[in-house]
Amino acid sequence: MKYRKTILLTHVLLLGGLMVQAQTSLRGDWQGTLRLPMGSLRLILHLNQDEQGKWQGALDSPDQGAYGLRVDEVQVEGDSLLLTSHLLQIRYLGLRDASGKILGTLTQGGAELPLTLERKREATEPPRADTITSPYRQQELQIPIPGTKVTLSGTLSLPTTERPPHALVVLITGSGPQDRDETILGHKPFRHIADTLLSAGYAVFCYDDRGVGKSTGVFMDSHLSDFVQDATAVVRRLHAEPSLRGTKIYLLGHSEGAYVAAQVARRESLVSGVISLAGPTFALDRVLLDQMDALLELSGASEDQRRKLGRVNAQVYALMKDKHLTLDEVKAKARKVLESHQEYLGNGQSIEAILGQLTPYLRELLSQDVSAVWRDLRVPVIGIYADLDKQVLPINARELQRLLPRARVQVFPGYNHLFLQTQSGSPLEYARLPQGFSPEALSYLRQELDRLRVVQ
Repeated sequence: MKYRKTILLTHVLLLGGLMVQAQTSLRGDWQGTLRLPMGSLRLILHLNQDEQGKWQGALDSPDQGAYGLRVDEVQVEGDSLLLTSHLLQIRYLGLRDASGKILGTLTQGGAELPLTLERKREATEPPRADTITSPYRQQELQIPIPGTKVTLSGTLSLPTTERPPHALVVLITGSGPQDRDETILGHKPFRHIADTLLSAGYAVFCYDDRGVGKSTGVFMDSHLSDFVQDATAVVRRLHAEPSLRGTKIYLLGHSEGAYVAAQVARRESLVSGVISLAGPTFALDRVLLDQMDALLELSGASEDQRRKLGRVNAQVYALMKDKHLTLDEVKAKARKVLESHQEYLGNGQSIEAILGQLTPYLRELLSQDVSAVWRDLRVPVIGIYADLDKQVLPINARELQRLLPRARVQVFPGYNHLFLQTQSGSPLEYARLPQGFSPEALSYLRQELDRLRVVQ
């Protein structure tokens, strides 16, 4: 699964106070690069003031194809800057020096990362469209989530033939805040999937996650159960859509989104089938341990290092799964585990940063009985996996087949978690790989959906 995803911006704390010699206003565009364990990430900050002098801001993450991300609070005092984004949960505290650069620290999830911003001199990225650019009938839908103040926004796309669509496929994103195209490091896998399905006569619905794009709510305050509730509300709303009257509904989920789809299908009779695109089928502590081991192996870690780190992580996950402990008690016990094995944590990994990742969200994930959810499904299931996936390893495909012997499962060689052609499968490659999606996987998806349409 994709950690809990990486547009790395949230509250930004501003260190106020110290001021260097007065300079020009901070108004304008600033750019910088975050250095991360998995590679670098460019950020662009837009600062402006309204007529009343109130500061406003927005963030771009070009490497992730994300633009205009909301900044909820901007405080400027002389040459000091404080930013806060509830969506991204990042704090940035910065101070402009005599050279004109803003030197600061971005904090997220307990991790502190240095970030230097310089004035942006020229545009580096072309504008990108927010919706599928294809010759199909499209309709923007707003879907209120019962019992909440959240409204999801999405695009319903219909084939242009006079016949009704073969079926409707709802696309559900993986972990982390993502738009309706599931934009990840500039790649837009849901665009490719939607275009393939539409050209084959299927209707498609893609929607922005809570707090992303045109959907309301706060993503980082949400839990897995909220995403299941969202997808359920989407299914019920689309079932009532006049243009889809009598159309069968299939759910296609990517990574964590596949598990969300399975949960919805288990309890919602309106769902006719599930497509698992690199979906986890083992308990999620096993999935995360496998993921960590695969990434360590790619980084050149020895078998002994990998084994020792696996034991440390397994101990921490076991604490998180202990329902008798409060989260504070878990963190206290986890701290002792980490302190006793600090030599294995690697360069730049602080205990505080690791403890910051022990969240209620992670605890909810680790408490899931994943196998039982898949085993309980009574609708057809299609499983599509990649043999070089280092986030949800292809062994999950074998487990899906074991849990559901009648499922149609295929593993495609030479592709990574985003179904991009790759040599190693390393997430470090994602931003550098050409855009696209496995044509073999898309052909298989279309073939299996057509087959279901005949037999159901």
